[in-house]
Amino acid sequence: MSSKDPTLSQLHSFLESQYGTAQTCYQRADAVRQALTQAFGEEMAAWQGVLGTCLPLLEAKRAEMPPAFASTIHRVEGEERQSLRDVIDPLAAQMVIDEGLLWLLNEMKKNGDIPADVVFKVSIYAGHASAAGGHLLESLGAGTFNPVADLSLPQLASIRQGCRLPLDLHIYLAESFGGYNRFYDGPEMARICAPCYYKIEPGPACAAGPGALYKPWSGADGLAFLAREKVKYAQIIHELVQENFPEATMSAIGPADLAIPKP
Repeated sequence: MSSKDPTLSQLHSFLESQYGTAQTCYQRADAVRQALTQAFGEEMAAWQGVLGTCLPLLEAKRAEMPPAFASTIHRVEGEERQSLRDVIDPLAAQMVIDEGLLWLLNEMKKNGDIPADVVFKVSIYAGHASAAGGHLLESLGAGTFNPVADLSLPQLASIRQGCRLPLDLHIYLAESFGGYNRFYDGPEMARICAPCYYKIEPGPACAAGPGALYKPWSGADGLAFLAREKVKYAQIIHELVQENFPEATMSAIGPADLAIPKP
């Protein structure tokens, strides 16, 4: 070892200083997030105030309107509501990647604009990686969520302690997201995260870049091959879980909390 090499105490001091820097950055980012959340809430409250004032006036004056004008308003309102239902009614689940949108959709659901049985799934693209994030999503109306893929087992366990939502866990993920293969973590994931569902998405990329899996021009042969590979991987994962955590119970076909689109 050279005399110029850092000592353990120097290395420890360096890591402590970097940790402090990271904590400071996180605190600043969290302060910005809180400010944006507050601003969004104030804006929505303002709009609700405007609508709460204007809509009753419109309803009160509807009977006094010329018949053609009143019928036009009624037709437009009906068309807008039907357009929304045409999109949402056939689905059991909607993928959401933004907390503001999640809040808005849940408010629409409470108001009856969205069917009560629709479940909102929060995507990995939302970037949540903590128990606090899981708790926040649950409070905003999420029905299930997909944490980021590179969390350690203790981090995943903390998320389970922080929320009751079913977790969608990437156990095999495309290279564009880091290329994770966590088959051997599968048994422990089941033990600390249940209820959970494994997501298997191998390949160069999911949605962007060369070789992306989910593009309209992806060939049928390639998709059929990928489906067979996923079934094979699922069998391997199932065997690993059975061997190392036999107390685990595999969900039946089509469980209610899986929340997938339905015809």
